[in-house]
Amino acid sequence: MKLYQPKKKKKKPGRKIIALMILAILVFGAFRGCQFTLNSIKDSKVLKITDINVIAPLHIQKAQILSLSGINKGVGIYDVSLSDAKKRIKTHPWVKNVRIRRSLPSTVKIIIQSKEVKALTKVNNTIYYIDDEGTIIDKLIPGFKMNLPVINSKPEEYSTVVGLIDNIKNIDDVKNIEISEVSIEDDTLTIYPSAENIKIKININRLEQCLKNAKRVMDDLKSRGEKASAIDATLPGNRVVVRGIKK
Repeated sequence: MKLYQPKKKKKKPGRKIIALMILAILVFGAFRGCQFTLNSIKDSKVLKITDINVIAPLHIQKAQILSLSGINKGVGIYDVSLSDAKKRIKTHPWVKNVRIRRSLPSTVKIIIQSKEVKALTKVNNTIYYIDDEGTIIDKLIPGFKMNLPVINSKPEEYSTVVGLIDNIKNIDDVKNIEISEVSIEDDTLTIYPSAENIKIKININRLEQCLKNAKRVMDDLKSRGEKASAIDATLPGNRVVVRGIKK
C-alpha cells in the first residue's frame, strides 16, 4: 500500500527577483533623496562662510594665516578642505600646530599654536630665533623675546645646547643664573652669565657638579668683594681654576 504524499509546490523565482528589484529601487530612491537634500543644504545661502576667526599669538600676523589658509568668505562652509588648509598654514615659520573648526551655520575658526622660543643665534649679522627642537624659526622681531641666551655654535649643535640650557634651569642653586651667551665645543660648554662679566667653562657630562662648583667659587669671590674674568670647572673632582681675580 503506497502512502500519498502531496508534492511541495516550487516557489516561482520571478517573485523573489521582483522583490529584490523593488528593494533596490527603494534604496536607490532613498540615496538620491539624501544626496539631493545634502546638496540643497550645501548650496543654501545660510551655509556660506561669513566669519573667519583666527586665534593666534600676537607675534603671528593673522592676515598671513588667513591668506595661507585659502579660506574665503562667501564660499560654502562644506566646500572648504580643512586638511588642505592646515597643510598650507603649517608652512608658516612660526606655526607648530593648527586646528580648524566649522561652526554652523557660517563661521570658521582657525586656532594657532606657536613654536616655543628657547634661544637666539646670529647668522650673517642677522639674529634669528631658535625653537625647543634647536631649529631656526625666523628673524628677530623687535620687542619680542629679545632677552634670551645667544647660541654661538654650529647649527647642528643647536639642539644639544638648547637641551643643556633647559637642564641648567632645572638645577637647584644655579637655575636662577641668567645666561646671555652660550657655546659648545666637544664636551665643554661655555656660558656667560648676564649679571656677571665672566666666562664659565663646564663639562656637559658633569653638568650639575661643575655648575655648582663654579657657583660656589662665584659666591666666595663675591663675599670677599672680588671678581674673576674666567672660571674653569671642567677639571676632575671639585677642582676649579679661577683667572683674572681683581677687586
